[in-house]
Amino acid sequence: MAKIVIGLAGPPGVGKSRLGKFMDSEEGRLILAKYVPNHDLRYIPEQSDDAARELFYKNMQRFAIAQTETEKRLFYIEMQNCTDEFELIQARLRILRHRVMFEHEGIGVLDTTLISGGEGYRRNSFSEGFLTHKANIEYDHAITEAADSLGRDPERLTRWCETLLIFIEANVDIQYKRQSKRGDDLVPKPYLEKLNIINKTFIKKVLDSYNLDGTLKPVDERKDPYTHYGLMPPEILRLDGRKDIMLEPDTMKDHLEIIGKKLAEMLKNKEDKKLIENDLTKYYSEHE
Repeated sequence: MAKIVIGLAGPPGVGKSRLGKFMDSEEGRLILAKYVPNHDLRYIPEQSDDAARELFYKNMQRFAIAQTETEKRLFYIEMQNCTDEFELIQARLRILRHRVMFEHEGIGVLDTTLISGGEGYRRNSFSEGFLTHKANIEYDHAITEAADSLGRDPERLTRWCETLLIFIEANVDIQYKRQSKRGDDLVPKPYLEKLNIINKTFIKKVLDSYNLDGTLKPVDERKDPYTHYGLMPPEILRLDGRKDIMLEPDTMKDHLEIIGKKLAEMLKNKEDKKLIENDLTKYYSEHE
């Protein structure tokens, strides 16, 4: 049975949850089975504490429209408090989902992972000055403790950490329209714009850790967050999230065909590598 952990990355409104749900549907599973038979896919959506999330976005809006310095200072303090709580709660929830994936033997799909969430949402909150240094350090500690607990050796690492990161891209107008359509109009446009930039920066760092032939660069040449935490950078698959699935219903099918081909390629490379390692082990044992 195939064992691969997939992360879905991108800011709000690009279609991460839609893709994850379609992968988990009967139709999605059938498409995936053409490329990865007996995949036993499990999808776990991004979870959040509703109260912490509501306070986070409401205080963001209040701070943005504050008129006086006194109001700005008041809402800034409230914004810092709720941002610290919100981001650290998200870190703990993401760690729990990775722990569940460690136990799963098939293909696992996570909507926003510990690293992608930290490098997108958390990193943006810190750069805007709303996440305190203390909470930012706590988030880093949560990552390192989870990595050490779950395991950073190659065999354990691939059981919980994403080896494929699917980055879905759209533009701010589309994202905002989708958020509003589903009744989630708390997320302001400027926030989405900043998240788009910071997510693309994150993905570029991961892509730059690979040579043109697909091999990883030496550790001292990599600048990606995974390497920073002692983890293996995942392969990146980019998908266009601008299409409206209501107007173009085959979009999700097309996405899954692309994902299926990528997974088949990764599994073949994994098997080829294992055969080479076995041949080398046999060679050395015969020539001792």
